[in-house]
Amino acid sequence: MVSIIYNLSPSKIKKPLAIIGFLGCLYANADNIELAPIIVTDESYDTSYTTHDFIGSHNSIEVNQLHFLEIEDILNQQAGIDIQSVSGIGQYATPIIRGAEGQQVLVFNNGIPLNSLNGSGADIGSLSLIGIRSIEVFRGMVPMELSPTAIGGAINLKQENSKTNEGLAGFTIGTYGLKQTFLSQNLSSEKLNINFNFDQLKADNDFIYEENQSVSSPSSLVNEHRNNNGSEIQQASSLFEYTLSKKHKISGYFNLEDNKREISDINNTSDNSSSIATESTSFSIKHNFKTETSSNLETSYSYSEVSQLYDDREDNIGLSDQYNQYDSKFNKLNITYKKIINSLTLIFNQQAQHEVLKSYFLNDPKSSSDQCIDTGIAGQCDGEYNRVQVSSGFRTEWQVDPKLYTNTQLVHLINRDDAFSSDSERTDKNYTSLITGISYMFSNSIIFTTNLSSQIRPPSTSELYGDRGTTIGNENLVPEKSQGIELGIMLPSLTYDLSIYYFYRRVKDNISAQHHGSGIIKYSNIAQTHYEGVDLSLTWDISPNLYFIGNATYQNGVIDDHISPAIINNEIGDHRSLFINSSITYSPSWWSFNLEHILEDGGYYDDLNTLPRKRNSHWSSHVSARFNKTTVSFSLKNLTDQRVEDFPGTPVSGRTFLFKLKQNWSI
Repeated sequence: MVSIIYNLSPSKIKKPLAIIGFLGCLYANADNIELAPIIVTDESYDTSYTTHDFIGSHNSIEVNQLHFLEIEDILNQQAGIDIQSVSGIGQYATPIIRGAEGQQVLVFNNGIPLNSLNGSGADIGSLSLIGIRSIEVFRGMVPMELSPTAIGGAINLKQENSKTNEGLAGFTIGTYGLKQTFLSQNLSSEKLNINFNFDQLKADNDFIYEENQSVSSPSSLVNEHRNNNGSEIQQASSLFEYTLSKKHKISGYFNLEDNKREISDINNTSDNSSSIATESTSFSIKHNFKTETSSNLETSYSYSEVSQLYDDREDNIGLSDQYNQYDSKFNKLNITYKKIINSLTLIFNQQAQHEVLKSYFLNDPKSSSDQCIDTGIAGQCDGEYNRVQVSSGFRTEWQVDPKLYTNTQLVHLINRDDAFSSDSERTDKNYTSLITGISYMFSNSIIFTTNLSSQIRPPSTSELYGDRGTTIGNENLVPEKSQGIELGIMLPSLTYDLSIYYFYRRVKDNISAQHHGSGIIKYSNIAQTHYEGVDLSLTWDISPNLYFIGNATYQNGVIDDHISPAIINNEIGDHRSLFINSSITYSPSWWSFNLEHILEDGGYYDDLNTLPRKRNSHWSSHVSARFNKTTVSFSLKNLTDQRVEDFPGTPVSGRTFLFKLKQNWSI
């Protein structure tokens, strides 16, 4: 198949981005991006999709080229992505893509979803990047192979699978008690490739901040101790690929994770001992069968098992004293057939997902009895929730001519729910989603793209019935219905590449998380909303060793209609209206220096627009040096010590120092 793609690999180019004239200067750190189109012949049928197959603002970030410790740092540099996190490395963090959040944005680890069918927004704070080769970002059209319900976008981490015998090990130390050790090893033979990874991280994340409404002194600034923010994570993973013959290939992925997080209350006290402990096991196995020269059949099975223990017996967080256990088991069968006929590619997908979530309220001896009556927070009963999703999809990718490329994806979804209560009725609902796009390259190499979408997302269990001790359920929620359009222009040249994307997305019955004063969350359909904005990216080579890199997004989310007249035409809370990442990098030979600036402005914490967000403008710096196979790096994050909260009442730690040593080898 001959197709026009937009190569984003840093191995092809080290071009920086500088966005000039958009609210000052726009240049941010992302040396993984190249927007120039190239024409290639696709001879690989091992996977049914790549980011290059989809028209619009999608990219693949090569993690091996980056020096950052956290996935939040990497994603925060991408256009249209805002990461909201609780202060501290390893603590809770979740992505927002162009205003979409929660279950609208799905995150996957080698195709295994982190957002469960029954859960809420993806938590990426504990994800390890050791062994990860790349991160795929989809902002509009999401492959049906990943999910038919990601109406706001998707992020997929892909494991290293190189045919080498290379390995690495190292450690990181930093402020706030950070200690990390990691190890990765590749083993390769003619037919077998195996990758092993281990990562251990611990941080107490305790810090001091200025509180302007302290309980002890409400009329003056007081230095307060922010305790109970610690995190401790152990993760081990392995990926293998075995080539049986020219037609058959088997691959598998296995991941174990054990982490514990302390939870701080808004009014944090030294005797607070609330925590969440999580144990998870997940694996996937995939078989690729090249049925003929131009077709491929891919069959995969994924399984994950997660057990969480929520401990708030001191009643510090907001929903009374709790000692709850949440166990979930997830299964997914995915079958994809890909057929290439000259310049036309046909993809058929069939998948079935099943998840069981069981809740146990361990501090209530009556919760497991048949006579238990759920009377609210004080009288919760053990329960089980089942969700089954079956979807059938079809996608076409057609290279009409060397300049014109189209793709269309149609998915039909059946969603079946069995609610917690024994007297509830089983519900079966059908949904259909359609996305189509066109890309055209003019004679001067300027590329124009457009995407149209109509999608539906049913509410999750956590939104319907509450979750993890800090969420109140809302059984009256109805599915979200999204309609969107994206228009893009890419202007490549020898010294710079510019891309501009306009997006508009209207969501009927939008589900939004409402944060109450005590930190409790309740989801509600806030009727009709729309999101509108512009993403800009510009790469510019100043010299062979000096370059700028940048991304910027300006957006606005508006509540068009609501049952409460008080918030009609108000801005949707919980996201920024402007965020810009900018950096300059100098890399002459064996060492490099990077200076980065982040600007976040606008937005509110709430839909009533009573709590405006503060402007966040801070600098970070990174220096690294390589001596043979040893790399030493030193990072200074948030040099200006800006302490702007992502969540109301959740202070941030401010200035952070990190030292990292990494040793590579080959056997």
